[in-house]
Amino acid sequence: MRVGRNPDRTRTWKARILTTASTVLCLSFVPGCWDMRELNNRALVISSAIDMTDDGRICLTDQFAIPSALGQQGAGDPKKRFYTLSETGDTVQEAAQVLQTRQPRYIFIGHRRNIFFGEPTARQGLAHLLDEFTRNPESRLRTDVAVVDGRPGSDALKVPSIVEKLPSIAALKSRSVVGGGQPGSAFVDFLIASDNETSCPTMPLVKIVEQPEDYVAGSPSAQIAFVGRAVFNTQLKMVGKIDYEETVYRFWEMGRLTHQTFSVRLPGKEHSVSVYVNHMKSKILPVIRGHHLYVTVKMDGDGSLNESDASMDYMKPEPVKTVEDALDKKVADSVQHLISRVQQEYHTDIFNFDGATHNRYPFLWPSLEKEWKDLFTDATITVQAHVHIRTVGQTGLPLHHVTV
Repeated sequence: MRVGRNPDRTRTWKARILTTASTVLCLSFVPGCWDMRELNNRALVISSAIDMTDDGRICLTDQFAIPSALGQQGAGDPKKRFYTLSETGDTVQEAAQVLQTRQPRYIFIGHRRNIFFGEPTARQGLAHLLDEFTRNPESRLRTDVAVVDGRPGSDALKVPSIVEKLPSIAALKSRSVVGGGQPGSAFVDFLIASDNETSCPTMPLVKIVEQPEDYVAGSPSAQIAFVGRAVFNTQLKMVGKIDYEETVYRFWEMGRLTHQTFSVRLPGKEHSVSVYVNHMKSKILPVIRGHHLYVTVKMDGDGSLNESDASMDYMKPEPVKTVEDALDKKVADSVQHLISRVQQEYHTDIFNFDGATHNRYPFLWPSLEKEWKDLFTDATITVQAHVHIRTVGQTGLPLHHVTV
C-alpha cells in the first residue's frame, strides 16, 4: 500500500521556512553597533562640580579617573589617581561641550558618583541648574549631591582620599557611615522633596577640613567631612544649614535612622554616659484646631548602655531610670529646639509635617496647602522621647570605681 505525503506536515515545513526567511530579512535592516565606543576611548567622569561665575555664567568642573593609576598595586600618590578640568558656558551642556575640546577621549558621565555645588551658588538658587542632570539620559539619578560649606564646589574635587582610590567613593562612604543616608540617594531625595509645594528639600553639607601637617606623612592634609544638611526653600535657594547633631535628630524624627550613639550628662552630677540606641521609631501626630496647627512628635528606641564614668550600679533599676530620663530630656529638648529654629529662621518644612497632615486630613488638605508656610511657622510643636535601656553591659560598678 502506497503512503502519500501528509499535507499538514508539508504546511508546517513551509511555515518554518517562511518564518526563517522573514526573520533574516528583518535582521538585515537592523543597524549594527558601528558607533560603539570602546572603554579605552572613554574619559570616565567620577565627580562634577557646578559653580556660578561673577558674570553669571556656569562653571562646570569634571573629575576624571586615571585608569592606569587605579590598576596599580599599593597606595601610590593619591593626587595621581585623577585629574580635573573646568570650563564655563551659559548652560551646563555648553560648558561640557567646551570641556570636551580639551579631552582626547569621549567624556562619559554614566559612572559619575557625586555632584558638588558651592555654597555661594546654592544660595543663588539651583532651579536653573538641575534640568541637565534630570533630562540627559546619560546622567544617573542614583547620584549623590552635596553643598560645599563656604567654598566653591570645585574645591571638593581637588581633595584626594588617602584610604580610597577615588575621592568620590570616600565621600559616599563617609556620609553613609555617620548616618547621613544611603549612598546614591541624595539626588533622588532632593528631587522628590522639591516637587512638593509645601515641603522643602535639604542636601548633604560637606566641609573641607584641614588636618595637621603630621596627619599622614607625605600625604595631603585635607579631607572632606560630612557636617550636616543645607536647607532650601521652595524656590530651591539655600536659606540656611543644620549641623551634624541636628541632622541626626531630624533623621530620627522622620523615621529614617535606625541606630546611633548618644552621650548625655547626668543631672546634678559631673558624670556622663553613652547609650547606643537602635530600633529607632517616630510618629508625627498633627491636629488642626481652627486655623492653628498642633503637632506631637513621638520618638522611641531601645538602648544599650555602653559607657559610664559614674559610680552607679546599673544592675539596680533606679540608676537605669536616671539615665533614661536624662537621655529622654536631651532628645526631646534638642528636637524641640531644632524645629523651633527652623520655624523662626527658615520658615521651611523639612520635617514631613505636611505629609502627616495630608494623610490625616485628606479632604481638608487643599485649603491647608495654600497657607501651609504660615501654618508651619506658627505651629505648636510638642516632642516626646523615650529610650528604653535593655542592656547595661558588664554587671556591677564601673571598673575604676571598684576597690580591691
